[in-house]
Amino acid sequence: NIKTGLGDNKRFTFITFKDLLYCFNGVDNNQVFDGTNCVDMGVPVPTAPTLALTTGALTGAYYYKVTYMIDGYQEGSASVASAVINPAGQGVTVTIPVSSNIRATHRKIYRTKAGGSIYYLLTTISNNTTLTYTDNTPDTSLDVTVAPTDYGVPASYRYAALHNSRVFLARNSTFKSRIIYSDIRNGIAYPDVFPADNYFDIAKDDG
Repeated sequence: NIKTGLGDNKRFTFITFKDLLYCFNGVDNNQVFDGTNCVDMGVPVPTAPTLALTTGALTGAYYYKVTYMIDGYQEGSASVASAVINPAGQGVTVTIPVSSNIRATHRKIYRTKAGGSIYYLLTTISNNTTLTYTDNTPDTSLDVTVAPTDYGVPASYRYAALHNSRVFLARNSTFKSRIIYSDIRNGIAYPDVFPADNYFDIAKDDG
């Protein structure tokens, strides 16, 4: 068995890409098999990080978000925001969620500037095991990269095709005439990332 607990008597379609087997039956979550492990397709969205005050020099109201990265390069959508924290000449200890997905390789932490609402890249954690990060980074040293909000997990689809390094999925229980397709950014294919606008409808409502 490569996967248990799936629906009975559901015919799968398959594609292979980047040395992975992608599996679809339109009922169960789309699956990805690497030869050893079989997990849900897509980059999972973390829970919100939790915060505590520590020694440092930050002052103001701050919020944080976290993203997961799978396979070393596919980043997913950011978590919901943390609760606000208000250091006054202090640092912030960020407790980082850990993904249960075996493909997770990195996590990124994003933070607002004091009193701000845009989430800028604070740091990249190059593993899926570290539990905390101590933040004492001034606003002026934050990276200009902002937290992604549209790197979503595809819903369950029945049919799949690979074309020009994109994964195309068809026949969803809600959108029966809709085709969605994976992302390409800077010439790199992201087969598990499906932005909300990456779709088109064919012969809509004809059954």
